[in-house]
Amino acid sequence: MALDPTDVETPEGFEGAGSVTRQKRPGKRGRAVKVSVTVWGFRLILVMETTTRIPVAAKLVQIQENGIVHWEELLMQAQENLKGYSTITDVVADREFVDGEIMWWVHAWGRGFVIPGKTNMDVTREARQRVEQARTGAFTDGAARHERTAKVRRGQGRNQRIEEQKTAVWGVEGLVGLDTYGPAEETAKKHRRNGHGRALNAVVVEAWDGKPGTPGEEVVFLTNRPVKNALRIFDQYDDRSLIEISLNKEAKQNWHLEHAPKHTRQAMSNHVFMVLTMMAVTRAYRAYQKRLDADPEEKKPAADPLGFRRWRRKVLEENADKVIVFVGEKYAILPLVDLCVLVSTTTVRIRGAPPREAILSQYGVATTPAA
Repeated sequence: MALDPTDVETPEGFEGAGSVTRQKRPGKRGRAVKVSVTVWGFRLILVMETTTRIPVAAKLVQIQENGIVHWEELLMQAQENLKGYSTITDVVADREFVDGEIMWWVHAWGRGFVIPGKTNMDVTREARQRVEQARTGAFTDGAARHERTAKVRRGQGRNQRIEEQKTAVWGVEGLVGLDTYGPAEETAKKHRRNGHGRALNAVVVEAWDGKPGTPGEEVVFLTNRPVKNALRIFDQYDDRSLIEISLNKEAKQNWHLEHAPKHTRQAMSNHVFMVLTMMAVTRAYRAYQKRLDADPEEKKPAADPLGFRRWRRKVLEENADKVIVFVGEKYAILPLVDLCVLVSTTTVRIRGAPPREAILSQYGVATTPAA
């Protein structure tokens, strides 16, 4: 599971929206000066299943709220929504969710986590120091290097070439620099002066797709999973980018997530959850259709007799766009596009849709021309 927050920005004065002031750089050129920018809107915190890319839980809060407060609630809701179908085994999230207490909660829940550490954290510095010691041979216990090379096609036509990109990571075991990671009775403030948290593991990235990291500034992923195969943990976190691209960006660009019908919190909430529902249904249907297309029993060779399974699918395809309308003791079966034209009080512009008079005439209903 991937957990990630995204901003849903609104105009100033949007009913129910919050606001937050952030430091931003106005551009890449010129002086690198930060300016204060106030943003209005909401924050959408999402949980996505990374294999199917289906959203399984979400919460809409004001933009200034920290997603870490809603971590436990969202994971519990996701597990409830998947009950009877699937079980959460691992959670990946961004730096906003790096907190010893909730990381220990996930561990006590029996699940794994992969979260990048912040640069100013003791546990992050400890992981980098262990890697530097391992490189120099001063201390190699509990630190092992793993690497792989992938061939990537670059350019087009005559300029096309094959490049080799190396990814190298270090698996580091037994880090104790996060004093809030552990049971509450051990991590209380009164015990932190001379105490340490429970042991954590880490994956330190030396090179990522051919781009070497700066020594002492490497990306560090904290995890409670074994790091004997550190590349697997690295790939597990790399899947988190799917939620940013295939859910957050797609919802905003292609599904108009930020365009609520009214400037109210209720309208925004209804709109956001309708969009997420439609995305989930669409992806589930595409996955279902893909399985059918790959099923050899669903093939339709002309020489074979029509079996029961293929007959049911044929009937489903022939009637997929039809609806039944009941009026008292009478009913009608008609295409969905015809129904949309008949019940609409405004002109419906659908490609291929017949005019209202033609539909009524088809069903034997006479129309009286306007005087």
